[in-house]
Amino acid sequence: MLRCTVMGIKDLSKLIKTNEHILLKQHELQDIELIIDGPNILHSLFLTNRKLDVLYGGDYDELAATIRNFFQSLQTCRVRPLVLMDGGQAIDDRKLRTKIERTERRFQKIRSACDVNSRSHKKEARCLPILGYKVFQEVLRNMGIEVVSCSFEADKEIAKVANEKGCPVLSRDSDFYALNITGGFIPFDSLWIAQNEIDKPTSISCKIYHVGTLAFFFPRLDMQVIPLLALLFGNDFTEGKTFDAFVSSIPAILPGSLSEYPLKKTHNQKLDDILKWSFNVGSFSKAKEQLATHIGWEKMNSLLRIVAEAYSLELENRREAEFLGRLPEWFVSSHKKCLISGIFMTILTSERVFLSSQPEDFGRPSSYHCSRSIRQVLYNIMLKDFEKTMVDEYDRNDTGSKVACQRILIVLKKNIPGLIQIPDMSIEDRQNIVLSTLLTEDPRIFEEFEPDMKYLISILMFWFRKSFPNVTCCHVGALVSCWVFLKIENHLEEGDEVLPNGNEKSSVNCAIDEVVSGLPPEQLWKIQRRESSAGRMEPAPMNPEQGSTRIPTGEHHVEAISRVNTMFAIHGRRRNCRLFERLRRMC
Repeated sequence: MLRCTVMGIKDLSKLIKTNEHILLKQHELQDIELIIDGPNILHSLFLTNRKLDVLYGGDYDELAATIRNFFQSLQTCRVRPLVLMDGGQAIDDRKLRTKIERTERRFQKIRSACDVNSRSHKKEARCLPILGYKVFQEVLRNMGIEVVSCSFEADKEIAKVANEKGCPVLSRDSDFYALNITGGFIPFDSLWIAQNEIDKPTSISCKIYHVGTLAFFFPRLDMQVIPLLALLFGNDFTEGKTFDAFVSSIPAILPGSLSEYPLKKTHNQKLDDILKWSFNVGSFSKAKEQLATHIGWEKMNSLLRIVAEAYSLELENRREAEFLGRLPEWFVSSHKKCLISGIFMTILTSERVFLSSQPEDFGRPSSYHCSRSIRQVLYNIMLKDFEKTMVDEYDRNDTGSKVACQRILIVLKKNIPGLIQIPDMSIEDRQNIVLSTLLTEDPRIFEEFEPDMKYLISILMFWFRKSFPNVTCCHVGALVSCWVFLKIENHLEEGDEVLPNGNEKSSVNCAIDEVVSGLPPEQLWKIQRRESSAGRMEPAPMNPEQGSTRIPTGEHHVEAISRVNTMFAIHGRRRNCRLFERLRRMC
């Protein structure tokens, strides 16, 4: 059984699943535009491919192939996807508790997967690797699929875009069961892609849901049944246990005859009692009166307002609109195009960052410690215009079982720009910020490298200097081997590489390319097959040295500075992911 984190309204998915024969309708998906919940579908695709390695670097090539195959199936059946990504976290922090709980579950899963004694549970402890979002967006852009970032939480914005276009939404998030989407909501698990004898997709069948269908079975409440169920079931914004005392009293207040109740039982006593009460209560006003007798009118009205704002498409969040109006236009535009991650919007709104854990030695400090000085420069850039000097970082504690919050103090430096200054800076000045952040004192050392390789080598030099335990010859040898292997793969897949700026290749790359291009094709394929089969071998238990785990975290945050500074046109980002993957397998 595939396990995944429950998102949205707890127990609503169980209600829908139990009654899908009357709440969902069979549907053929073709010749239509489809709005896709990007982060949710990425996680779903990751979870459905059980071959993906979860311990040694992310298996990014296989992940990219999984993403590509799915979206190619959509395109083959003339489905036009529009992918929306999450932006920053809500300004009011209403999902902070939920975020902390999910982060702790991720820590615990990864720790279990890294524990040799519990390796039998590895397939259940599956978490998306930290560079997964980069790979996802890169694959979609290469396929010509539009990817757009929402300003904040994506659910309501996804529903609004879908209603504007009159098309359905695809996701696995049960929040969409509560949103009034005109074109309907398609649960990801209901998709069935039919293929012909040569494995080419021929059609896509699915099941589609409309919230009005559920409301129809609660005639006394109609659409008001949605916020009521959200309150009593529990959701990402409020806790269902607030109403435990009321739910326990339901059997005493239900009318004697309940034979007319039309939905099938879920075999969950609490859930079934809530549904029976919701069906039989006289009106929404009477429902509120009964709830208020247990928690009071003030608290009940406050919770209803929170739920209404979360699931009503008509209500606008003025605070979010006002906040966006204070940001530089270039930043908002780059964020919308997914050139700047949503985490930076969260830094601006709440001065808070959740550091996504990865497989590593949980007996040592987090691999994010290595790149803290890089993040401090990033925070300086982001918050300088607002004169804020602190950011709360949420990382794993020493045991890896809980979230630990550490407050990072920021010294606002004159030589580091704020967001407003960046458009007026020269390319050279922007690049110097990255180089100085990476402790590169003499830029002339990069004369032999093309721009993309400068970026990678800078990170590696920083890694050599900052990593603890120290980097060994084995790490360096693995890196060089991976570099050559990737050159072989690129030569086989793409032929001679043409740099985006039209410049000639550097002498370092020419030296490698000269060797690679001089080998006969059959020899290249032989080497590539040998390396691929070696990469698919079951790796040894996690090495206690964490040197290799620090490269992706460093790359992750240096690219963040590059994106915010708009200073590098970074190409081949997925190749960097592939490089890290192979490096960690070989270390």
